[in-house]
Amino acid sequence: MDISKYIGLYLVKNGYCSLPSLGTLQLEKVGAKRFDATTIDPAKYIINFSAVGSIDDKFPHFIAMNENISTNNATNAISVFGKEVKEDVAAYRPYVLSGLGRFINNNGKIDFQQQSDFDFSEFAVALPEPVAPIVDNTRVAQTEKDMASNLDFKTVMNNPQKEASFNFAKVLLPIGLLTVIAVGGYFGYDYLKKSQSSNPIVPTTDTIVQVAIPIIDTAIKDSNATILDANATKATGDSTNPAAPIANGSSIKVAILTYNTQSAADAKAKKLANFNPNNITSVNKLDSATYQVVITLPNTNKPVAMVVDSLRKFFNPSEKQGKVEVVK
Repeated sequence: MDISKYIGLYLVKNGYCSLPSLGTLQLEKVGAKRFDATTIDPAKYIINFSAVGSIDDKFPHFIAMNENISTNNATNAISVFGKEVKEDVAAYRPYVLSGLGRFINNNGKIDFQQQSDFDFSEFAVALPEPVAPIVDNTRVAQTEKDMASNLDFKTVMNNPQKEASFNFAKVLLPIGLLTVIAVGGYFGYDYLKKSQSSNPIVPTTDTIVQVAIPIIDTAIKDSNATILDANATKATGDSTNPAAPIANGSSIKVAILTYNTQSAADAKAKKLANFNPNNITSVNKLDSATYQVVITLPNTNKPVAMVVDSLRKFFNPSEKQGKVEVVK
């Protein structure tokens, strides 16, 4: 009997497998990890090992059902398996569990080393149907006939079958809930009707005009409202203030993010454009390892320094992804 093959099947099915005198194998699922925009480490399963083992009747029963043997025989087979593993590990001979890993000697103690290409799906398969014990139908039929002949009218009358009791609570509870909902709905409707009659809605002829506001200008306006008020006189075209030149209605291009691959820069530019069609985005290639995501602001009259500072706060506050600056 190969105990090792049942260890993998039982481990995948139940998430653990306890082996007396050896320890316990525990299956743990680790979620996927993202390293960057293009590299993802997929989810995987890790087999942890604890040197503390406990007596578990479920594993012997699992083997007995599939081998068509008694649970005691399965328990004895597991005990023999444990002795073989301990002898090999003590002699510094790794004991291999096919498809899972191997038991090794780690500074005089038993440890488990998972197989690098462990595949969960190899063990997640249906087990063969347990073999049904052979039954002599002739003997069973004769036994049932003998039992029926021993029953008499008195025995049947002394053991009447109990009628199934009717559970009123299961019926009354839903009825009560429906009643509460109906009463609440009635009073709610009556209140709403009275409110509408006392405060009639007067139709209006005003035309609602939808205005598309670019997300970039909105961010600039919200984050710099105080600055605009404090510098209202300078923002009207004061050419004597070189620290905050005015765009004078012309468009400017500002690099907001820097990537080391063109694919990442193109993806970010496309995402910004899809998020708000009013955003005019492009990619500026500086060299083979530097690509800037550029936003073009058309017809702006705000100070250039204010525009750059607003975009920096909104997209790249600490400038960890490149410097936010005006580009040609």
